[in-house]
Amino acid sequence: MMQRDKKGFSIVELIVVMAILMVVLAIAVPIFNSYRDRANLQEAAQETASDIKLYLQRAVAENREYRITFDAGANQYVIQNQVGASWVDVATKQIGAGHRSVSIFETPAFGGNTTVNMKPRGTLASGGHLKLKHAQSGKVVRITATLMGRVYVKDE
Repeated sequence: MMQRDKKGFSIVELIVVMAILMVVLAIAVPIFNSYRDRANLQEAAQETASDIKLYLQRAVAENREYRITFDAGANQYVIQNQVGASWVDVATKQIGAGHRSVSIFETPAFGGNTTVNMKPRGTLASGGHLKLKHAQSGKVVRITATLMGRVYVKDE
């Protein structure tokens, strides 16, 4: 008598494999979401810090003052340069553009106000900080700008 070749998987084998996959996914998805939230927060913080650095460099290169005013209510900041005695808008940027869950946390504090003033000599009018928070994870980062123009991002 000839034996038949068994090809394929039994239903029990498929159920076991599916159960293992479900356990792996149950572990991996929260880890991935946490990583994604953290990456979104860091991206927003680094982009904001980069803008402060960029416009500080432009202030030196163009020999004119720039300022960035943060609006916590609108979750955005406005970049302006000084032309004569008036300020002209250069750009308006949303905090964490594309990541609605990242927002300004607490009122920005730069010398008692919400504005970072960049001087043509490469310094800031006053140092200060801005905190960003991710709504889902609750993680907070602080963007600090020193009087001498150093800007860095640190976890809270």
